[in-house]
This record gives sequence, C-alpha cells and structure tokens, in this order.
Amino acid sequence: MRLLQHYLQFAEEVKKRTNGKLVITYRPAGELPIRGTEVLKAVGENQIESGEAFAGFMSGSIPMASITSMPLLVTSQKEYEEVMPIVSNT
Repeated sequence: MRLLQHYLQFAEEVKKRTNGKLVITYRPAGELPIRGTEVLKAVGENQIESGEAFAGFMSGSIPMASITSMPLLVTSQKEYEEVMPIVSNT
C-alpha cells in the first residue's frame, strides 16, 4: 500500500475511534507553502500541528536527528532499533 493510503487510512481510523471528535487532515508535500527544510520550524511555531521531514533537513536544529542517516553508523535493523530510542529522546 502506498504511503499516502496509509496516512489516509490512519486519519480515517482515528476519526472512527474518536466518534468524529478528532479529525486529521492530511496535506501532501507541496500543498502547503512550507518547504521540507522548514517543517520543524513550522511545527515549533504552531503553524501546523504535526509534520514529517527528512532527518537531514532537521539536523541544523536537532543535530541528533541525522545520526541514523550517517553512512555505516547503523548497519542493521537491530542497531537501528537500539539507536532510535536514544535519538527520539533528545
């Protein structure tokens, strides 16, 4: 299933489980006037409630964000699973 379909399915499931009290509106990349490099700032300034961006785009503000994309630093799924809780808590 394509990523867009996953997002839309998730939004519909949230709406259903909350009896319509919480509605998530998904906006695909390029629909809002926010570049990928500005997503973190837009979320921080509450221009948008949630966002997703490539780790390299956030590394200026959150240096630890790019650690998982450094070549040969994380070489297996097991290592990735060990690193992610550390990165997520910084």
